[in-house]
Amino acid sequence: MLFIFRVDIGSMLNLDMNLALETVANLKTAVASYCNIPVDKQVLLISGGESLEVHERVCKYTAGSSDSNPIFLFSVSTLEGSNPPVFSEPYQERDLQPEVESSLSLPDTHNTVNVRTNLAQEYVKVSREQVRLCESEIHDQHLQHQGWAAALANLEDSVLALQKRKASFEDAYSKYIQKREHYRKVIETFDDDIHILSKIPVLPSLYESSKEGSPSPNNGRSSCAYMGQGTSPRVCWTGSTRPATAAWNRSQTAATAPSSRWTRLSSTASSPSSVAAWRRPTTSR
Repeated sequence: MLFIFRVDIGSMLNLDMNLALETVANLKTAVASYCNIPVDKQVLLISGGESLEVHERVCKYTAGSSDSNPIFLFSVSTLEGSNPPVFSEPYQERDLQPEVESSLSLPDTHNTVNVRTNLAQEYVKVSREQVRLCESEIHDQHLQHQGWAAALANLEDSVLALQKRKASFEDAYSKYIQKREHYRKVIETFDDDIHILSKIPVLPSLYESSKEGSPSPNNGRSSCAYMGQGTSPRVCWTGSTRPATAAWNRSQTAATAPSSRWTRLSSTASSPSSVAAWRRPTTSR
């Protein structure tokens, strides 16, 4: 059995254990059909204050397998209502006093002994039932105490979470206040920044690669860079890495030198549109 204790009225619900393999949403649907509590008005907690998430399975939570550790059910509609909750009918105790008085007037016979013996046995049964009811009431009161303790623990966790979010918000807001003037200047000069960025040309190889949705030739091992602004030429490199500055200077001043890492293939007039292509010299092995 799957044990669910309804805290607001202090009664235990015994449901099918197969619901433990279902989601919490299905469990709430079964509870709604069993005790007429709408799904959106149900709050399910376990000992310690953890709330049952609707998308999780019931068996994830270590509760509900025994009547000493049930799942606690709160009916929000009952708690918010103006009328007190309706409790189950109390146990109707059998009144044996009239039978006792009638037995006292019986003569001293064997039949009188039998009647009084049966009456004593009835007293034992009634007393045992009363003891059972007292134990059940004590157990239900204990579970109600645990249920409200779980509700308080859940509220404390919620308060701590809100306090952390409040502290995080205040910290972020204080940092924003300190840099608000900077952010305002950035916004005010944003159009100028866009105008400056629009003057930076896009490399044709990158543009074609992004347009076609495919990587650039040579598996991205070639790269182009602008060496400064104005009249500086654009230089294209072929190879796995871009040459170091010293090696580039050596190959520029002595293109035919054997010690140079890069060999100049061709060059044109020094203008922004001119291209100087370089390649790594081949080495015979």
